[in-house]
Amino acid sequence: MFDCLLYLILKTCPQPLNAAAMAGSIMIAVVLLGLLLILMWRCIVAAKDRRDYKKFEQAASQANFSGGNNPIYKPATRYYVVPQGFQEPQEPETPLVTTPNSPLFKLSPKYE
Repeated sequence: MFDCLLYLILKTCPQPLNAAAMAGSIMIAVVLLGLLLILMWRCIVAAKDRRDYKKFEQAASQANFSGGNNPIYKPATRYYVVPQGFQEPQEPETPLVTTPNSPLFKLSPKYE
């Protein structure tokens, strides 16, 4: 009876797999799949950029600016004319502030 059970175990259970080989092959497959996806993405982006650049070149060649001036550009500098007889405003005279340590501070005779 035990011989029959041993025969069934050996017949249904294959040899154990090498765990390191399985883990290594899975990691290599994941890395290769990632590199393949990155390469595909880069090719798609390069093709789209090429198409967009051709559209840009066509639009730039069809642009019709007179005299090389951009109609949208506004200069950053402004010029103002100062009216005749203009004088700079005078600063108001500030009141003299004294502290007890300053040489200008004097006590009135009433408080000395």
